[in-house]
Formats: sequence, structure tokens, C-alpha cells
Amino acid sequence: MEAFAVIMAGGRGTRFWPRSRQGRPKQLLPIVGRESMLRQTIDRLRPLFPVDKILLVTGSDLAPEVRAEVPEIPPENILVEPLARSTAACAGWAAIHVLKNWGDHPMALLPSDHLIGRQDFFRSLLKKALELARDRALLVTLGIQPTRPETGYGYIEMGEPLEDRSGAFMVRAFKEKPDLDTAQRYLAQKTFLWNSGMFVWRPSVILEAIEKYMPELYEQLLLIEKAYGSPHFDHLLREAFSAMPSMSIDYGVMERARNVAVIPADIHWNDLGSWEALYEISSKDDQGNVCSPEVITHEVRDSLIQVSSGQLVAAIGIEGMVVVVEKDAVLICPRERLQEVRQVVKELEKRGLKRVL
Repeated sequence: MEAFAVIMAGGRGTRFWPRSRQGRPKQLLPIVGRESMLRQTIDRLRPLFPVDKILLVTGSDLAPEVRAEVPEIPPENILVEPLARSTAACAGWAAIHVLKNWGDHPMALLPSDHLIGRQDFFRSLLKKALELARDRALLVTLGIQPTRPETGYGYIEMGEPLEDRSGAFMVRAFKEKPDLDTAQRYLAQKTFLWNSGMFVWRPSVILEAIEKYMPELYEQLLLIEKAYGSPHFDHLLREAFSAMPSMSIDYGVMERARNVAVIPADIHWNDLGSWEALYEISSKDDQGNVCSPEVITHEVRDSLIQVSSGQLVAAIGIEGMVVVVEKDAVLICPRERLQEVRQVVKELEKRGLKRVL
């Protein structure tokens, strides 16, 4: 089966500030292990996809670093967005590119910065999703079987099973991030999955859905398609992106479409969206701490203290805290308020402090 993997590698990873920066965001960092998250994603996919069937979508500011990180990916397979327009634009342009260059073959749209423990099982499920998308006009997603009442993820409600032994279910509804009581109810009902943000479809099927639910985006995608081969392609691409709405593919299409199927995936998944996510998956000492070797603690509990700048850091009498020390910036935050790191980044932007962004 001819199939393609499209990796979204253009995010900023603001909730991992101060380690994640504009020029070196989370996906280019070794957050877990010795290799970058992008490198781990590529290696995870290689048993299923040859390198000429792997595409990357990134921003113009990150393109040189992305190319250097994964030099085996053909240059023509790296799509450089002139402007950031969220994942719907990314999905649409990638679909146009695959359709234009190879035909209407199934393609997977995948984040570049997720952690997956059961990799063989993940690949087997991804192969099933690709086969399902090849054979039927469906938008397919992998849904993560929840292990706790999580309020930081969106949910997918499963409907009736498909009658093809694929293990897939039709999607009844997408649900926004719930409050704790609702998340506990979802967990008890066992018909709800976490939204992984991993999607599989044929280009023609997702483009038809974009035409129906996001006509403004579709209009600009048609202009990009017509611009292929033009000596003015880069200029026309920028014009098209300038006119596109900035919206996620989840909100723009998946939550509205009726031809969505989900495959439950118990793959030991974590989206590593914040320092709290890293704390949750990391090995802890007897006091529940996750600390770099350069850290000395006294009466410290349930905290994450990370140092990458070589300084010696001593912490006394703190509990439930995150401390991240870089050479030019330090984050100190209670673990339960880590979602507010984005507000710090916005304030730095407002003050024009580009050197720490």
C-alpha cells in the first residue's frame, strides 16, 4: 500500500518555556531521552514509511533547524509555511501536495512532539487506519483510551462499531476539555477516548470536508494548487496563507463532519504538552521529585527542578513546584498553575523581549 506520513513540526511549545524557544522549540529538543522529539517521531514511523513518503510541515523561521535535524528527508518533502495558520491550513496544504505529486493515497497527519511507548502496536493501529482510509471515504483518528479523569484533553465519544473488523467505531461527537466531574463521568462510561490529534484520510476526502466546512480555507488551497509550477509560487503561497483563517483541523472540520471514525489506541501515549506532563511520566525519588543532577534539595517534595545551564541549584522547603533554570531565564511556578506559562510568553512578547523568546 502506498501511503504518506505528514508530520506537523511548526509549533512553538510555549508551555515548555524557558527551555522551548522560537528558534529551538520543543520538537527540536531532547525532552525525553537523548534524541529530539522530532527525531523520535521520524524513527517511530520509518518501519512503515520510506523517507520519500514522509513529509514535514514547518514554519519559515524553523525550516533550517528542521532540515538539519532530519537531513534524510528529501528537501522537496519539507513544506515551509510562510505564516502560522494552525493545523487546518497545514492539513489542507499537505493534502494538496500529496494529491498533486503522488495521487489520492492515504496519508497520516501526526504531531512531531508526542511520546508513544508501545511503538509496534502504534504502527499496527496506524496501518489499520491507513487501510480503512484507503477503502472508505472516512476521516479516521486514533483515540487514546483514558487512564484517569483528565481535564487537559479533548474527548471523542464512540458510536457504533464498523462492521469490517478494523476495530474502529463511528464517532458520535467530539467534546471540549471537560471539568473534573465531567471527566470522571467520561472515564466511568468507557465510551470516551482522549483526542490524540492524530488523523488519517485520503487527500480527496479531507479536501471535500474542508470545502464543506471551511470554504474560505478551501478557496485559498485551490489558489495554491493552481500556483504549483509557477515561477511566482512563493509569492502566491504567501498571499494565500495571508488570507487563510487560523483554525485547528479539530474545530474547523473534525467536530462538524459526520464521516469520522476512531480506532481506540492503548499505546502508552503522552502529548508532552507541559512541564506537568513531563513530571507525570518521569521517574521520581523517594520524595516525589524529578531533579537534574546539579540540584541539591532539602525537605523538597513532589517538585520538578530542571537545570540545563550548568549552575548548581539548591532548593529548600518547597512542595509541588516546578523550577526550570536556563542560562538567561528561570521559571518558578506551582505545578497546578503550569497552564499559565503561556501568559508569561505573551507578556514577554508584549515587552519586546525577543532575546528570551
